[in-house]
Amino acid sequence: SQISNKKVEVIEFPPNWDDFDVNSSNAFEYKLNSNSLEYPEIENLIDKTNLNLHQNSFFSFQKIILWNIDINQITRIQNYNTFRRFNSEKKNIQQKHIILQNKLINKSSITKNEEEDEEEDDNVMASAFFPELYLFEQHILDKSCNECFLFHPISSWEDIVHIKTFGFTKHYMSTRNDQIFLTDCSNKAVNLCNCPKCNKTDCEGCSDIPFALLLCRVILGNPKEILTSVNNQTITSFQYDSIISYSKSK
Repeated sequence: SQISNKKVEVIEFPPNWDDFDVNSSNAFEYKLNSNSLEYPEIENLIDKTNLNLHQNSFFSFQKIILWNIDINQITRIQNYNTFRRFNSEKKNIQQKHIILQNKLINKSSITKNEEEDEEEDDNVMASAFFPELYLFEQHILDKSCNECFLFHPISSWEDIVHIKTFGFTKHYMSTRNDQIFLTDCSNKAVNLCNCPKCNKTDCEGCSDIPFALLLCRVILGNPKEILTSVNNQTITSFQYDSIISYSKSK
């Protein structure tokens, strides 16, 4: 018999997850009750990012309808395969910016002439010192990669089935102009949800079918910050991992 020296990676899954077979490829759903620790936290986050959005924000949101969001059900989705990919990508982003930071430190010691010779390379060099982000109520969970929770609007219940099973795949992105839109405001996310009945985003409630929002664990990395719409924006530089728009309309 042979003994493998390959190191087995131990992944720390979120502590609030329930015990299931971590080797399973299935997505598990756990409906939270109002007595659980998670339920009031999520409920509070939705309330704060809904009402206070119009009362305290220094941005102008006149075009956004203020919805009264009534929570019908909160369900935690546990997908071990998706979380493994998430964890792997998180490490890749952390490692990328450590390398870039070391390059910047090394470059600071070279002569002025050498700096001029490498001026063109500066376009692909990134700052590993992430900017402090403006998030409405969410706190950065991990500053080494700007990990946080953001809302994602859902257009159909079929999309929920796809995301909970496979995650945010290239196929899912291809149906949204190769972009994944997330926001720190629950109200803004609801305004981008298609009505299950009329399929309009500006519907004022013609259907009794509940809307759905996803509260997602997100790695922003080193974001490109802009003041215009995110529509048709693309990441063309190695230094950026995401795009944050502080535009009032998008």
